[in-house]
Amino acid sequence: MIKDDHRLVQNGLYRYLRHPAYAGALLAHLGLGLSFSNWISLGCSVLPFIFAASYRIRVEERALVEAFGEAYVNYSRRTRRLIPRVYLT
Repeated sequence: MIKDDHRLVQNGLYRYLRHPAYAGALLAHLGLGLSFSNWISLGCSVLPFIFAASYRIRVEERALVEAFGEAYVNYSRRTRRLIPRVYLT
């Protein structure tokens, strides 16, 4: 939900990533999956999160473009979505 007084934050972690909370959650899911020392656990932890987060990110970014317009489009061109230097679009 975007409120009237919301502003586009572009400093701190947001200088590099548009969704740092999802990046942290992905790292936590990777750690959880790896802690069980087998590929099935890793897949069962990471894959559902990736699908859910990907959907959620698309929905959120549509709302942000609608709310902030060209400012968000420009911001998204110079930052990564989730993984620094890897996941851009």
